[in-house]
Amino acid sequence: MACPLALLVSVCACDGTPPGGARLDARSSVEFREHFQRGLELYRQGLLEGALAEFKQCVDINPDDADLEFHIGRIIMERALEKEAPLDVAALRLEHALRLDPKHTAARRLLARLYGRRSPPGTYNPRRAAALYEELLKENPDWEELRKEYAKLLAE
Repeated sequence: MACPLALLVSVCACDGTPPGGARLDARSSVEFREHFQRGLELYRQGLLEGALAEFKQCVDINPDDADLEFHIGRIIMERALEKEAPLDVAALRLEHALRLDPKHTAARRLLARLYGRRSPPGTYNPRRAAALYEELLKENPDWEELRKEYAKLLAE
């Protein structure tokens, strides 16, 4: 189980740098930065519950942050995969991240992977996964690893 989980999230690392917009003011607060950095560090250490708590503190400061929704969705997805639980809550968080920032690459890729999974049942949506992969490949035509992921989805 560790290898597929590592593969699922390995590419979705995010350095926390905001792509711009109105989030900069909230992100510049000391409190936000402290919670965000602690959340990233706890995540890197594999302490998902602590990371989730820190990121939720950030959401209290800035509820319209796509990066936070991505991080929360990723953690919820990892926890669900460990328990073989439904991924619907993770999908909702990642879709919300995309509503906030439709070009959030890491969220789109993780969501494509999520929708491409047949197990656990409930969120398998190969058409949505394919659309996300095609969108990402259109923007990043030389991204070989992404091509392989998409080809695997199509082969299944």
